[in-house]
Amino acid sequence: MWHGRLSIAALICAGFVAHAYILRDIPNTLEWMLVFHGTAAAFDLLILFCARFLLSDDIRTDFEILSLLSALGNFLGWIAYILYYSPIYYDNGMYFLAIITALRLIIKGDHERHIISNSWLAVVRGWYRCRVQPNFERSDKCQGT
Repeated sequence: MWHGRLSIAALICAGFVAHAYILRDIPNTLEWMLVFHGTAAAFDLLILFCARFLLSDDIRTDFEILSLLSALGNFLGWIAYILYYSPIYYDNGMYFLAIITALRLIIKGDHERHIISNSWLAVVRGWYRCRVQPNFERSDKCQGT
């Protein structure tokens, strides 16, 4: 499991560095900002695609959501550029999303530690905190109702 997290972390870091290096001297025009935000969104979709193969279960779902949020944020960043809004909102939003992504890579969720892979309870986060028995069997008490 750790090798999937490490692979995604390496891919994200390589993408950030490559994107910053390649697009560091672009002019401040509408077309080049479309290239900037478009390539960032394309990279987010690459992360979305790779997460399916490198990650498992809960963390994969979280990374799919984070990747889609980042792609949406890049689209909104380009729209904000067209409308002449300050880039501070886009920058801070993307920094916040990057921090959340890094924390999700580092912190292992409770759901991942207690999951039973063949249980119907696997679809419910935090089931073990509710004192639900994982080996659920129908009781005779329920048959009369």
